[in-house]
Parts: sequence; C-alpha cells; structure tokens
Amino acid sequence: MKRAAKKSKPAAPAGAKKVSAKAAVEVHEVSLTKTITAPVDRVFAAWKETHAREKWLPRTPLIVRKATPHKSIRILWRDGTALSVNFWPKGSLKCQVVPHHGPFSTAEAAARMKEFWEEKLEALRVFLEKK
Repeated sequence: MKRAAKKSKPAAPAGAKKVSAKAAVEVHEVSLTKTITAPVDRVFAAWKETHAREKWLPRTPLIVRKATPHKSIRILWRDGTALSVNFWPKGSLKCQVVPHHGPFSTAEAAARMKEFWEEKLEALRVFLEKK
C-alpha cells in the first residue's frame, strides 16, 4: 500500500526571520517594591478594605477581582489595566509590598504610573507606620 506524499511548505528565503505578531507589540509595565514596618495582615487590610484604602489611595475606584489573604490581591484598575499586588512578610513586623501594573500602551504612560505608585506606596508606608 502506497502512502500519500506529504506536502511540504515552501522554504523561507535565506536570511528571513520568522516574526510573530506578538513580538511586534511593545509591552510597558510597572513593578515596584516597598518595605513597610507593619505586619503583613495590616498591610494586606490597607489594600483590601475600602475605608482603610481611602486614607492613602483616596478617590480611586477599583475592582478587587481576587484576594488571597496576606499573600496577593488582583485588581482591575479604572483604565482596564491589571494590577497585581504581592505581599511578602519580612519577619513578624515588616512586609514587602510588590505591585505590578500594566500593560500600558506607551512608555510615557508607564512612567507616569510608576511615579504615581512611588507616591502612593510612600503614602501607604506613612499611613501604616504612624500607628
């Protein structure tokens, strides 16, 4: 019994590179780290609880999509971008907060958001460390 011959694809010209559509799109994201002298449960609550969040991130509507107590929060930001915040305990009295936000369409938009988060993470630190 004869097998049908497989059709082969024509070879790409010499020196041609295969480029996917995904590779052509630049992705701009922001990731920061802030260590705060406060237990992880208080830092997590300052993000999760609306009344506490208003004290350091006022008038900022957002949707909490998923929250894993004392570990992470996944948020849908007002512009439709994703904000993921991880919490890493550093002993019993310190916590490292690591927000990752994006994607943004331009490097300028990402730079503005990085500046925004630097200011807000400092406001969070001041809010939590004053108690």
